[in-house]
Amino acid sequence: MAALGRSTPQWGTIRRALIDKGLIEAPGYGVLQFTMPTFAQFVLDVTGIEHHGPGRGSALPNVLPGLPAA
Repeated sequence: MAALGRSTPQWGTIRRALIDKGLIEAPGYGVLQFTMPTFAQFVLDVTGIEHHGPGRGSALPNVLPGLPAA
């Protein structure tokens, strides 16, 4: 987590706030799922992060594997 500029507890606080606001869900360990359709694609477009998870075909799911979950 240090490579991302924040400690694990800091990411946990951010994660909890996003869950409380209803913007994300945590369907499994290490996985975040956006609750708003197409929001994952918006985040990828704005941040320039390359998506390496499921859905590399024509439709991108609302899941961004690899983002901090805790």
